[in-house]
Amino acid sequence: MKRRPPHKNILRLIVLITLACLVLLFFLKTMFVIFLEVTDKNWIFEGVHRGYYPIIVKRRIEYNVKTKEFKITDTTTKEANLKLNLHLNPNLKITTKDNKIKLNKLEIQPENYKINQGIYSEGYGHTDKTNVISIEKKGTELITLFKIN
Repeated sequence: MKRRPPHKNILRLIVLITLACLVLLFFLKTMFVIFLEVTDKNWIFEGVHRGYYPIIVKRRIEYNVKTKEFKITDTTTKEANLKLNLHLNPNLKITTKDNKIKLNKLEIQPENYKINQGIYSEGYGHTDKTNVISIEKKGTELITLFKIN
């Protein structure tokens, strides 16, 4: 029996996964990826969902490889109360200073935030109380910056 070169098996797997995702998205009709780019300098992902129909939500995540900065931009087709919730591991220490949040080596620069109590689950059937960073804004665009120090 003749063996396929490894790169052909990987390509076949990628095609099958892509087809499975497209079929799933066709039936769900809620989310799809519209852009994905990976270069030596930047990683960019952009996706859209219609989970709040008639409002359409687009999320763009950009990572700058050199500066180790993430930029998450959420935009909507109509003005709305935009909210990004970050549920943290209960063992993670939070410090705040000058409208910046520090989590170990990660620094977040949100436009407007609150730290609330929420739930963290390490696995099925197990929950703990934890901190949740809620970043909120009324409008059509919410930009959140993250930097890894």
